[in-house]
Amino acid sequence: MKILEAVKNGRFAGINLKGLIGLLFAFNAIFNIITSILAPKGTPADQISPVVSVVVFILTLVFVLLSIFVQGGAFNIIKEYIKTGSKALAGFVNFGKKFYLRLLGVAVILMVVLLLVAFLVVLVMALGFASKNNMIGIVLGLIIGLVGLLFIFLLSLSPYAMVVEDISIFSSLRKSIDTVRNNFFKILGIFLFVLVLAFLSGLVIGLIVGILSLIIKSFIAQQIISAILMSGLNAYVTVFASTALMSYYLAITAGSPQKPITQAT
Repeated sequence: MKILEAVKNGRFAGINLKGLIGLLFAFNAIFNIITSILAPKGTPADQISPVVSVVVFILTLVFVLLSIFVQGGAFNIIKEYIKTGSKALAGFVNFGKKFYLRLLGVAVILMVVLLLVAFLVVLVMALGFASKNNMIGIVLGLIIGLVGLLFIFLLSLSPYAMVVEDISIFSSLRKSIDTVRNNFFKILGIFLFVLVLAFLSGLVIGLIVGILSLIIKSFIAQQIISAILMSGLNAYVTVFASTALMSYYLAITAGSPQKPITQAT
């Protein structure tokens, strides 16, 4: 499968999977609206009460943990959509529960790797500055950072491998490394396309919010509108990206080209 075929599948999923996009939108919007009311963006930390800070932290933690559940259910729906054309949300809860602990394990591993890389970058750069070898510290820090990002990228298909093949945490990590390594530039191309799409869409949303802020004077109302628009964008991009990557992964693991989705229904 070519990159553009995977991207086309993502675009059609953004049209066809309205139920899934609506579910993801509602999930994101509820959290974003509540937090935007409790702690509006741009509010200095010293102006937010300790109680509100604790509440926002707890809500964020709950949101992250629930996101793992949502990911498992959404990935299975996308897999069935690609393989059979089904758009039904049936099985969302069951598959969310089925893959929860394994997806959580992958997320924890990726977070640990990311924190370790960040720690090593800061440590190397700090040692470089302390020894007055600023340039060496910066160069080594950049090298470690790039190597760390490359390793995380190699692990990026782990959730897809897990859901598609119903395998263990470490088997999915190994499968992701092998798949990305053997299809490096095509998978990188899909990721870059999605990043550009998200960036440009974010600019448009920002422009719309900026125009609305000239009309709507209430700061809280501006925050709520921004939260709703960004939730919609996140839901669409999530389905788009997940379908593009899932269809490409299925094409690779099927041993023959996965039949592309040719039309919106």
